Amino acid sequence: MISHTKSFAILKQEAQRTFDFAIVVTYAVPALKYALKDLDPNEPIPFTPDHFDSRPIATEKVRHNAKEYKKALSRHIFLSTFSFFEAYFHDILQEIIEFHGADNVLETTSIAKNESMTDAETIKEKRKLQEYFKAGDRDRYASYGRKLHSKGFRFPSTLLSGYGLQKLIELAAGDYIRASEIPPLAKSVLQLELDQTTEIDIFHGYRNVRNRIAHGRAGSDDLHLRKAVEANNFLRNLALREAGRP
Repeated sequence: MISHTKSFAILKQEAQRTFDFAIVVTYAVPALKYALKDLDPNEPIPFTPDHFDSRPIATEKVRHNAKEYKKALSRHIFLSTFSFFEAYFHDILQEIIEFHGADNVLETTSIAKNESMTDAETIKEKRKLQEYFKAGDRDRYASYGRKLHSKGFRFPSTLLSGYGLQKLIELAAGDYIRASEIPPLAKSVLQLELDQTTEIDIFHGYRNVRNRIAHGRAGSDDLHLRKAVEANNFLRNLALREAGRP
């Protein structure tokens, strides 16, 4: 029994790295503000940054940017968290298909099994079920159906599911899965029961926030550390429910 997917381990690691960085920033910026509070606007900063040191940056500019750091940090957390979750869901589908074997999965719904059954009795049973339905022959149809089923004959519903499996394999083989497709795929493929109000609607709400941030249209209500942390916790809990599916 698999306790969790490899995909979830990667998601957990990347999310932790994001929050480790956020913790460093939330300690560093207040310390920077404290170091700058007694400096005059034109007085140089008494230390250099680790990278952006090719030319001096005005003390007042650094002081101003420090005031807005929470919005910038929340933007980074939100975009990173959602991107990691999208990649996780794509990877978990790939992992499930790899675990079961794409060829093995498709073989269970292949019409090749039917095509190999060429004996006269099976052909007769199949043709009887292909006739126009007659109410008086209901029991006979049921009898033919049971006989075909016992031989491993694949009925139209099984063959049609093969089309869905093929599309799923093609989707997982692509570069990404659109976030809007995740809830229906989680329900239909992973058989995950999702509540419309407390899970699906909230997921799409966070998706809309991510889109506004990514497109440069985020409002003041979107950029809060609290909301970014809540989104991370929500997506992590959703991933936990999916983590052991293979």
